[in-house]
Amino acid sequence: MSDTNQPNEVVSDRRRRVNRLKKMIIITALILIIIPIILCVFLMIKVSSLQKTVDELMDLKQSGAIVAQKNNSGKTYYVYASDLQKNEQTLDYIIESKPLDNSNDIASTDDAGVGDIIVDDTQDDIEKEEQVDTGKYVYLTFDDGPSIQTEKILEILDEHNVKATFFVVGKNDEESYARYKAIVDSGNSIGLHSYTHDYAQIYASVENFEADLNRISDTVYEATGVRTMLYRFPGGSSNSIADDIYVFTKYLTEHGYTYYDWNSSSRDAASVMPTKEAIIETVLSEVSGKDNVVVLMHDSARKESTVEALPELIVKLKEMGYTIKGLDENSKPVQHR
Repeated sequence: MSDTNQPNEVVSDRRRRVNRLKKMIIITALILIIIPIILCVFLMIKVSSLQKTVDELMDLKQSGAIVAQKNNSGKTYYVYASDLQKNEQTLDYIIESKPLDNSNDIASTDDAGVGDIIVDDTQDDIEKEEQVDTGKYVYLTFDDGPSIQTEKILEILDEHNVKATFFVVGKNDEESYARYKAIVDSGNSIGLHSYTHDYAQIYASVENFEADLNRISDTVYEATGVRTMLYRFPGGSSNSIADDIYVFTKYLTEHGYTYYDWNSSSRDAASVMPTKEAIIETVLSEVSGKDNVVVLMHDSARKESTVEALPELIVKLKEMGYTIKGLDENSKPVQHR
């Protein structure tokens, strides 16, 4: 390369560096200008929305739709007058007990004023959707509980305003007694699934069967005050362990019990726990076309997929036109034998 070309290359390189520097300066300047503009627009929208909310609430206050109430500490809370008239007990709970320290609560100040209004607590009073009796019934049943999953299952059932049946086994610890009681207190059905769940012992003789039955019956009664007459055989009435299941079905019938098997299973008792999606698909495929369905599921520590599947399963069953209920003495039995 000749020496005469070197100055030209140096000049070109400088120009490129200058151009890159100019671009960086321009981009930085644009960013510094655009970001504040975006933030200003966002804040203007938020302020406008808040102002609209305040205006609406002030209109409600002036019309008497919302009123000021004071709690025991003397602080002022704004609540809907309709709530005050509709349910004073609920209102007392809102005013005296409910924490009011988040964006979804009604503000509290020492003096009533415009700035006091920030929340609508009427969401707490929304009634759960009532089921319509369609004449097509699904009974969700849970065996082998209670367990650490029981509370989660009960919460889901309550959220969707449906009831289920828990066929429980014998447990004598304090937490299990509380769970037996929670099942009954929440309006769900409780049934007996043996005390020991030991096939060889239970089905060895009628005497053994009777002793086990009485033991679980007494346990449930002690915990809940309910003497339930619902029973499910360990393994179902079609199990292959009992030499003659009919002697046990006869015993139950003679003593006023009704036993329930199932005609749909979640398959969650498999050695490999199915996924949430598999449980939903299995149950829905077996339910379709039937008017009286008893679904077998399980309530035990490792049945997390069962709990995860439950909300969506309930929704889909309702969409299929089913009424979801707990078993009782008027329910049509599903029996294998």
